[in-house]
Amino acid sequence: SSLTVSTDYDRSVDFSKYKTFGIYKLDAEAQTISQLNRTRIYEAIKAALIERGLTESATPDLWVNSLAFVESRESHSS
Repeated sequence: SSLTVSTDYDRSVDFSKYKTFGIYKLDAEAQTISQLNRTRIYEAIKAALIERGLTESATPDLWVNSLAFVESRESHSS
């Protein structure tokens, strides 16, 4: 199995002006990933932002959104 992670953001924005962040919750109804993986994604994003000096807040300067796509593939060997 493999995992691909990509990011996208507005490169013209000066992110150094942001001091706090909030993460939009992944909607459990709309997702095909487990609660365990939703928690893993949330915690990974949170850790990366804290590592960059931001603080989590209920009224943040910056909102972060994440999307997850799950694709299953089967391989058949001869």
